[in-house]
Amino acid sequence: MTPASSIVSVLGLISNAEADNRATSIFNGTYVNNRDQVYAFYTPINSSILSTFFVDELGSLKCLTWVGKWVEFYSVPGDQCATYGRCGAYGYCDSNNRQDFECTCLPGYEPRSAEEWHLRDASGGCIKGRKALSMCGNGEGFVKVVNAYIPDTSKARLLKSLSV
Repeated sequence: MTPASSIVSVLGLISNAEADNRATSIFNGTYVNNRDQVYAFYTPINSSILSTFFVDELGSLKCLTWVGKWVEFYSVPGDQCATYGRCGAYGYCDSNNRQDFECTCLPGYEPRSAEEWHLRDASGGCIKGRKALSMCGNGEGFVKVVNAYIPDTSKARLLKSLSV
């Protein structure tokens, strides 16, 4: 068992082999489990990498890496598509797309910031493509997007005192 999957087990989280491999690709891990203490210690393979590990309020183990701002590099459980706004406006998330970035712009749109998408941060969303004069041709209508999350509004509230 690797240190990353061990700490996941200690925290009671489900190990994600892909996320485990991703974390150990840039970190050397040390795992200690004895009668006095249990802990994991990670050191970056490249000392210029600035990262932090923490357990968030939902119980997910996360690793943020600094690339001009904090960007999520690693998360267990690993379905990043469950995070609201992950791919921003006019973008959608496909957790089955394991080879490439999980965010994709809807047809006729492109990333608002190619640089941010290259850093795997799509929260800025997509904008209408420069090349697309019209998104709809003859006979076209709606585009079917499969496996998309819709916002959970079960706890949303309307505040009538706010104005636009």
